[in-house]
Amino acid sequence: MRERSLDSVRVFFADKPRVIRELRDWAARLMRERADVEKVGLFGSHATGTYGPRSAADLDSFRQDGSPWITHILKEVVWL
Repeated sequence: MRERSLDSVRVFFADKPRVIRELRDWAARLMRERADVEKVGLFGSHATGTYGPRSAADLDSFRQDGSPWITHILKEVVWL
């Protein structure tokens, strides 16, 4: 019979409403502080709702001329 280990791993999922709220706040600050930033988009697993405990928030920002600072193939974007 297996015994329960006292140092078992515990997995926590992010609180999605809190993550989105904090990312929106950060995006708003960035757009206030940087006149050249027009939009900030969230994509990847957090945007599609398929995130896990180790998922990162994938962000891209777009300048006023419309070009992304980092080019990504965006299938689904949540604009912050």
